[in-house]
Amino acid sequence: RAVRVQAAGRAGRAGRRIGRMAVVPPRPATRIPAPAAGPPGVRPVISDLQPGDFVDGYRIIRPLGRGGMGVVFEAEHVRLGRRVAFKVLQAERAHDPAFHERFEREARLAARLDHPNVVAVHDAGVADGRPWIAMALIDGEDLRSRLRRSHERLDLRLAVDVVVQVGAALDHAHGKGVLHRDVKPANVFLSDDGGRIIARLGDFGLTKEVDAGDELTASGMVVGSVDYLAPEVLEQRPVGVRSDVYALAATLLTAMTGAPPFSGGTAARMAAHGSAPRPRPSERRPELGPFDAVMLRGLAVDPDDRYPSAGALAAAASDALRIATGGGPADGASARPSAAPDDDFEIVLRSSRVAPAPGAPPPAGPSGPAGPP
Repeated sequence: RAVRVQAAGRAGRAGRRIGRMAVVPPRPATRIPAPAAGPPGVRPVISDLQPGDFVDGYRIIRPLGRGGMGVVFEAEHVRLGRRVAFKVLQAERAHDPAFHERFEREARLAARLDHPNVVAVHDAGVADGRPWIAMALIDGEDLRSRLRRSHERLDLRLAVDVVVQVGAALDHAHGKGVLHRDVKPANVFLSDDGGRIIARLGDFGLTKEVDAGDELTASGMVVGSVDYLAPEVLEQRPVGVRSDVYALAATLLTAMTGAPPFSGGTAARMAAHGSAPRPRPSERRPELGPFDAVMLRGLAVDPDDRYPSAGALAAAASDALRIATGGGPADGASARPSAAPDDDFEIVLRSSRVAPAPGAPPPAGPSGPAGPP
């Protein structure tokens, strides 16, 4: 199995924090740049966007970040005056029909979801052959940025609360027949709502319908983050709901201890997911002993040995929290993590088959749920 390692680049990740910063003053109204020529039979695409450009009624304000497929900007719907996170397919991906379909599938599947812990999709379209998605703009930051900014693990109660919220989002998605397949701290967005931290799951760029095939993968490949991929994903075995459960357990461990499940080089971490002893939180923080059993099951190599749902994992973590804290105040201790959370490397591997989830609805066909306008 050929595995290619791609360095996502720290510079490309630096803009991942999403917040309401000073807005770049708009340039005078401009037209969308002229389409760039592409290979025969491929639709033209717009050039890289700049602050002040207009796309289908949205004014580009400033760049926010860059992911595996898209570039995200803060933008404003001119007629409604609503600020959004405006995601556009990367220019270098624009001539690949498979990436077009994958990007448009993200909009269609994410639009099925209506949950307070999922980043909402407002609108979608295609401008000069380049697809875009308008999503809710989160006034806050992602969990990875939160950990790196403070150089500390999260308060234990907050770490568990975040996983409870993300678990609810995943259960909602799984109930709609949608797998996320890229759950990790960088895709969990945090905002303050009257003193309570609200966690929302975003970036459904690797979503797949539970019963769907692999015809939309680019050259038979998918992308995922090394530190949070379940063994069956790395080994090209069928993936399903419990693959997302594994990633959520790894995210919880990172939030509680400041480091992902395994350390070492990329190849070593990949191998460890399927062969190394499961990490015990108590070896990193002795007071986390009640979470050892949670990680042992949540990060089990065999999917059948894991929790059956994200909500079940979150419930077990909540029980462990009560034991660990004795019903007392939140554990506010903090320490520099033994290893920095490392999402900076992504791997590209042969696409995995998707195992049907019991009771999941069939994938949408021509008469299924409509995508965004």
